Amino acid sequence: MVDKKFPKKSTGVLQAPPAKKSKGKKGCLFWLVLLVLIAGGLFAFQKERLKTWAPALVPSIERMDALLKSFDPTFGLFKSEPPPVIEALPMIEIELPPAPEPKPTPKPKLLPIVGEKLNYIRVGGCMDKECRVQLLREIESLNLPTLVKRYRRQTLYWELVSKTAMNRSNAENRLVEIERHALSAPPPTLTKHRGEYRISLGEYPDKTSAVQMRSYLAQLYPDVDLPFDLVPRQRHFDMVYIYAGPFTSRFNAESVAELIRDKRFVQETFVTADP
Repeated sequence: MVDKKFPKKSTGVLQAPPAKKSKGKKGCLFWLVLLVLIAGGLFAFQKERLKTWAPALVPSIERMDALLKSFDPTFGLFKSEPPPVIEALPMIEIELPPAPEPKPTPKPKLLPIVGEKLNYIRVGGCMDKECRVQLLREIESLNLPTLVKRYRRQTLYWELVSKTAMNRSNAENRLVEIERHALSAPPPTLTKHRGEYRISLGEYPDKTSAVQMRSYLAQLYPDVDLPFDLVPRQRHFDMVYIYAGPFTSRFNAESVAELIRDKRFVQETFVTADP
């Protein structure tokens, strides 16, 4: 028997035909860009030789070179935007206050040489202002620096004064007797003492001179009948010494002392390192 083939029964569900495989567009684009890059590379590498072999193609080669340089393989996807333009701010002028005037530079101090002291020249000592001004002008006229030192001196004087005190009329009569007979004595004066008066013949810095004067008055008896006594007196006075200098060595100080020794108001030229 011959077997008959019967078609299979349909299940009632339509089945879609299998899809055909097609090449994607992305693959074509990739191969196209790759070919363009390879062709451009070969052209860039061989363009100098082409110019040598075919000079007539030089314009075409240059146009092709310009076209390849302007070609963007990314098609503008990664093109950077130009940076923003920043406008400059307007300048603001500010008036600054004037600069302060420079202070005058002080005169440099003379520094001593190692191993030596500063030396000064004492040119005199004064007790009044006029003497001090004359000495300073004399030294400053020679363009020499000056130094002024003040000292308070304490000196012992001996006053020759009468031992007894008396009323004013008797004291004045004794003054007349001394002036008439003691011609070598200094002028006598009246000094108050406990409501009365005593006669003084001044103060002597040297005790020996005071003793000699007292002996002289005692020898005038009976014309001068008045005993005297020696009374110590402590006196204070201010002395101002003027110095020229300082000098960096004793040799320099002594050299200057020789030059100023004969000046009008210079009293002495004593060189010292301890004014």
